[in-house]
Amino acid sequence: MKRTGAGHTFLGAVLLLHLGLSLAYSVAVPLAEAPDELSHYDYCRIVAKERRLPAGTEAGEAFQPPLYYLLGAALTWPLPMDLEFARSNPAFHLTEPQAPKNLFIHGRAEAFPYRGSALAFHLLRAFSAALSTLTVWAVYRGLLALTEGDRVVALGGAGFLAFLPEFSFLGGTVQNDNLTAALAALLLWRLLLTLRGRDTWREWALVGGLLGLALLTKLSLLAFVPLVVLVAAYRTWAARASGRASVAAAGAHLALALAVAAALSGWWYARNLRLYGDPLGWGLVTRAVDVRRCPLTWGDARWMLGGLSESFWGRFGGAAHIRLPLWGYALAWAFSGFALLGAIRGAVRVWSRPPRREAFIRWGFLFLWLGMVAAALARYTLTALGTNQARLLYPALLPLVAVLWLGALQWVPARWWGRVGLFISGVLLVANILVLALYLPSFYRAPAAGADQAAPSAPLATFGGQIALLEARLEPHGPEAWHEADVTLVWRALADVEEDVRISLWVQGPGGVPPWEVKGAPAGGRSPTDLWRASQVVRDRYPLALPPDAPLGEYRLYLGLQEFRSGEWWEPDVPLPPDGPGHRMFLASWRYSPGLFQTLPEGVPHRVRAEFGGQVALVGYQVREVWHPLLPSVQALEVTLYWQALGGSRDDLVLFVHLLDAEGKYVAGHDQVPYGGTFPTSQWPEGAVVLDRHVVPLAEACPGRVYVPEVGAYPAPMGPRLPVTGGEDRVLLAPVRIGPPAY
Repeated sequence: MKRTGAGHTFLGAVLLLHLGLSLAYSVAVPLAEAPDELSHYDYCRIVAKERRLPAGTEAGEAFQPPLYYLLGAALTWPLPMDLEFARSNPAFHLTEPQAPKNLFIHGRAEAFPYRGSALAFHLLRAFSAALSTLTVWAVYRGLLALTEGDRVVALGGAGFLAFLPEFSFLGGTVQNDNLTAALAALLLWRLLLTLRGRDTWREWALVGGLLGLALLTKLSLLAFVPLVVLVAAYRTWAARASGRASVAAAGAHLALALAVAAALSGWWYARNLRLYGDPLGWGLVTRAVDVRRCPLTWGDARWMLGGLSESFWGRFGGAAHIRLPLWGYALAWAFSGFALLGAIRGAVRVWSRPPRREAFIRWGFLFLWLGMVAAALARYTLTALGTNQARLLYPALLPLVAVLWLGALQWVPARWWGRVGLFISGVLLVANILVLALYLPSFYRAPAAGADQAAPSAPLATFGGQIALLEARLEPHGPEAWHEADVTLVWRALADVEEDVRISLWVQGPGGVPPWEVKGAPAGGRSPTDLWRASQVVRDRYPLALPPDAPLGEYRLYLGLQEFRSGEWWEPDVPLPPDGPGHRMFLASWRYSPGLFQTLPEGVPHRVRAEFGGQVALVGYQVREVWHPLLPSVQALEVTLYWQALGGSRDDLVLFVHLLDAEGKYVAGHDQVPYGGTFPTSQWPEGAVVLDRHVVPLAEACPGRVYVPEVGAYPAPMGPRLPVTGGEDRVLLAPVRIGPPAY
């Protein structure tokens, strides 16, 4: 890479390639499968279609300043925009490794050629790609200003940023972070030039304009206000020291910049004051985000640093939940460590030489800004969850790239810097293409039908004359997981299916047990029916789990198909059972039997021996973190106990699991007569080992918090607790420490 016209060619190629990569991500990634993307789109939709700004919590990002959304609405206002294409995937679960990764179901409404809302969404993504490309150019210009015109360093840094997989991915999504990054990089560039002496009315007016646009884009950019004041104070001091300009003129420059910024953005903060009684609208922020309810711990710090380091290089998906392979992060972390050590080495080398005040001022200015952005993020982390995403550091992309890139160059001679820039840019470009073309699509692609799915001589049923059910199987997970099973369905499209049809599995239990329904879209939401073509075969699987207090007896499973849009049922061509739920065919039945063992099963992690009043003995247990089966947004501890029935008479006992905090206070608990009262301890065969499952909800599952499960028994309904061997009336299990969050 030369310092002549070849540099301009390289920069042009970098900008075009980055724009192409971001546009390619915008096409390859299904709509709304990026962090908060649907909320940003909805903000634009309200502005474009209703000609107003959202207020309160009607849009998820309504607390954000409006510049990105005003510009986006100007692009999309002629197009129809709605949210009908956004169909949540009921099979998505953030903490289940085997769950599908798509937050939404992506059907015909999103297919090419784009139209309506899908076209508007892609236009917004293309707008973001242009902003992301502008950010690369602004970082290049900032590096030139920082290094006093070293084009080789600036071009290498621009290539490094342009081909980072995460930066390219986010560049192709609907996010105000793209405008935030661009304006922050532009403003830092102009402030660096101001520090170097470009101290004119025009320059300060430009700084004020960029500041005003920044304040109209993201609240975190308010930190630029004291930074601009600090730069003005330095220029005032420099003017006074040099005698080339008056202090009054320097102050007037600052006043001009702040006046221009206030003229551009002040109306937004006045609106917040009028609507919410606070110019920042902070109360609205705390209502719109997932508020942190647990105190920060060192575990949170590790979680934060781990998430930031991963998502700087690449974490994808609507919840930033799709990670790169571990070896990819290992290489990235090795480069980062190598670069940071090089930065320290370079700083020591510069410090040992005669100091150049201007260079120290410029670097100190960038490090100060990086510290301010990091401190603001740390402060925000005290309020909100999900802040371990590097895009929240994008206002500081220029100092981040400067430190990493110049640090990496410290290990090689200066004459090789151009070659190193070409090599690193090429490696990142290839990695980016592999992620884009091979890695990410694998998470959204429908699974192959498989060769074992040949159709039987006749289907089990046909729905609406368009879809045939070829096979249906109910498969328990195993003899020790009797409460869980998989329902496997194999479908064939008899014609091109036009409608998005959902599967309804209806479980009807014995006696007065309330029935419940499991709804879903085929293949975990990755193969919606409105994309099925004639003769296409789709394998489908749905997990079923009985509640912890489900009674013993016969359970019946029914199957139906229902249109998502209209709610109309597709009637099967087989007779419907008269005692069924209607519109659904009978599929299978099974008898729910108690978990009985002759001895404690192998694999139970904790083996104990504690006898309760000579009636039952606790002989083993297992504890794991789960999501509550009836309260999907609530974390819980699933405690599986193994009891042995002792000789002699036994009462009908209530068995309980209580959670105690570190001070021994009761936090939550679950008391039950086993199996919903249908298999009381008085009926247990002597000597048998019986499985007893408890799910205890945690209102505040704070990472690092320790709970001690307490196990005991008492005669139903509210008798005294049975004594335990040793004189106690309970058994304390091993303490359980809540793990780090999954996001």
